[in-house]
Amino acid sequence: MLLTCSGYRKQTMKFSGLLAVALAMFCLPAYGAQGGKAGNKPEELLPICIEINKCGYVNSSGKVVIPFKFRGVSSHFAPNGLALAQEDNKVGYINTKGEWVIPPSFRIANNFAANGLAAATEYGDWGYINAQGKWVIQQKFKGAGDFAANGLAVVNETKGDTKYGYINTKGKIVIPLRFSYAGPFAPNGLAVAFEEDGSHGYINAKGEWVIPPSFDEAKDFAANGLAAAREDGRWGYINAKGKWVIQPQFDNAENFAANGLAVLVAHIGGGNFGYGYINAKGEWAIPPKFEDAKNFAANGLAYVRESEKKAGYINAKGQFVISIASACGREVLKYGGGENNVLKNDKGEIVWPEKVPPCKKQ
Repeated sequence: MLLTCSGYRKQTMKFSGLLAVALAMFCLPAYGAQGGKAGNKPEELLPICIEINKCGYVNSSGKVVIPFKFRGVSSHFAPNGLALAQEDNKVGYINTKGEWVIPPSFRIANNFAANGLAAATEYGDWGYINAQGKWVIQQKFKGAGDFAANGLAVVNETKGDTKYGYINTKGKIVIPLRFSYAGPFAPNGLAVAFEEDGSHGYINAKGEWVIPPSFDEAKDFAANGLAAAREDGRWGYINAKGKWVIQPQFDNAENFAANGLAVLVAHIGGGNFGYGYINAKGEWAIPPKFEDAKNFAANGLAYVRESEKKAGYINAKGQFVISIASACGREVLKYGGGENNVLKNDKGEIVWPEKVPPCKKQ
């Protein structure tokens, strides 16, 4: 299945890092492998689907770097300079020039982790490949996640009930498959998990409970040491000791980004909900005024959808830097009519395409 780049869904392994083919969906920035010398900052590439099944990458100025020729593209380029892309019903890996390095031969796959391995499946079971597309860990798991910095990856098997555990880079199980769900290990060495009763807590690399399972739901720890958690139907943020730092008060919550902001969904009156961003004090930094939003990435940009007629990347002030819109004033987030979609810069100037086709009568 294709997932959006917003991350895994609870109780579902993150099986694919592909940008969903939904029109005008954006994800976290991708980092190319150009340069290669210490101190040289690679060009930042932003994934964009200009219309259904036409996805590619642009730079932070809106210039098209990789043409919109793929059915789906990854949220980011891995440290090895490769990114997932889809052609027809198969996925493979491209370089920052948009060239196939590993041809599309997999049914589903993940992005490469920092250790150079990527989870993938050709038919049913999952294993891990290297940057040459060769199997390093054979396909023997029902699900597989990315390797974390501690060298462990979450996998699952189905023998009756689905159970989750962890393997090392040799494919050996080092934490038994005993959890009803388990997530990837965060930079602080903790991973969210729960057993049969459904209460969420956090374990260490030995599989021991560090924060006992007491939350209705919980998410991965962010780099700032906070994790989103839910109690009595409301979301807040806890620290690595399991103590509330921001009291549970939100309808939903995602993890904090490197710039110190986290995307939230909030009730804004009537039956309407809006997405916005809070700071580490729990204060609104960008009001909940968007129909959809993703977390900020390392380059300080985040995808939002303002309406069916406008979406794009904003900065930390909530201002559009790159936007996608219809030159004919039509809805850009629906099937059909994508031939008149354009990209605009922060001044509202059209930067793609060079020549806009005339509007057709509907």
